Amino acid sequence: MDTPEETVGDRLRRARRSHGWSQKTLSQRLELRDSTITRYENNQRKLTLDVASKLATELGIDLYWLATGKLRASDESTLTLDRLTAAQSLSVKVEEKAQTLRILLSRELGRLKRLATTS
Repeated sequence: MDTPEETVGDRLRRARRSHGWSQKTLSQRLELRDSTITRYENNQRKLTLDVASKLATELGIDLYWLATGKLRASDESTLTLDRLTAAQSLSVKVEEKAQTLRILLSRELGRLKRLATTS
């Protein structure tokens, strides 16, 4: 959840980092100077509507969220559904990994038992 003191620049930085992009990468994608992104993130320069819209599109974020830090009611339900879907997917992957580990441990235990009986 956003903190009350979070600024547009903070949200922009968070969105950029969530993609693993540097300021340089984002500036290149938008054909802006690196220093411009730095100024936006440090709240030293105000975003124009045009640039904010381009940023929102490039980062896959809602323009309303970027400007206000608030989600719309429909966005909250989508976000919850997205998180649930991601959690279910992660649960399946964890179970698959656990099954693989059980098989490997069983094989290793059998190997160790055979070694112990031959010694």
